[in-house]
Amino acid sequence: MTTVRYLSLFSGVGGFELGLASAGEKLGIDFQCAGYAEIDKWALKTYDRHFSHRAFGDVTTIEPATLPGFDLLVAGFPCQPFSSAGGRLGFADERGTLFFDVARILRHARPRHFILENVSGLLGHGSGETFKAIIGVLTRMGYCVEWQVLDSQDYGVPQSRERIFIVGHLGGIPGRLVFPMGDNVGRKVDGDEKRSRYGDRVFGGPVDDTPAGELIGLVRSKAPGVHAWASRTICTTLDANYGSGPGYGGNRTHAGRVDNGVLRLRKLTPLEAERVMGFPDGWTAGHSNHQRYRQMGNAVVPPVVEAIALELYQ
Repeated sequence: MTTVRYLSLFSGVGGFELGLASAGEKLGIDFQCAGYAEIDKWALKTYDRHFSHRAFGDVTTIEPATLPGFDLLVAGFPCQPFSSAGGRLGFADERGTLFFDVARILRHARPRHFILENVSGLLGHGSGETFKAIIGVLTRMGYCVEWQVLDSQDYGVPQSRERIFIVGHLGGIPGRLVFPMGDNVGRKVDGDEKRSRYGDRVFGGPVDDTPAGELIGLVRSKAPGVHAWASRTICTTLDANYGSGPGYGGNRTHAGRVDNGVLRLRKLTPLEAERVMGFPDGWTAGHSNHQRYRQMGNAVVPPVVEAIALELYQ
């Protein structure tokens, strides 16, 4: 069996790890984690419950010369500096400069490949100059770089979550690129539209808009106690503030039930949040609901990582 060693940065609760493991099972590749870096104490508790990988702590303090050898670097570097919800401060936000710690490690270690993930807003941040700077740094290190915005609902999970993925190949342009991906992925499953099939996976049965049925939908707050409702079986993007914050633009996906002509709303449960992110049931169990929502809202979707790894290593 072929072995690919990878370094995981900003590891969260292990979305990259799960995606690579799933791809490895299909490809006959043993993806071995050479180490991971994460500083959030709650995410670390979840990560360490599921994995026994070597911890390197804070990315900013890693000395590249002390790292073991690895073939692939994966990182979901902090997205808040480039997102609408996070204020779009970019490199003016200290979290935005963490990309340069990723670059520092890449420059020294020079793994064969890397996979980076961030919000789609990175593309347009600073009129495109931020993304141009990032690609410039990566290409000057000798990487052929490709990228694409992928939506998780096209990869088997009931959530519209657009993220940009950047893939790097050391050396010249490879004979086979990863992107573009996804033109026909997930559009039909056994003849049914993905929206109904994927919704069933979360709620345990057909989504039914009859008066007695429970449905999932988009709630946009217009004024206190006033909502606009749209029935759908794909969630809007789950963010780290789902459990407590008002939501960007007032958008929140809720489940609803019509009870005697009155629409009753509830938040998704933490278990449902895990399912719309493509994680195993109970992955974040043992934490408060607030932390479980937060960990899922900050995570990378494992099935999307799996799809990229399948393209990269097949």
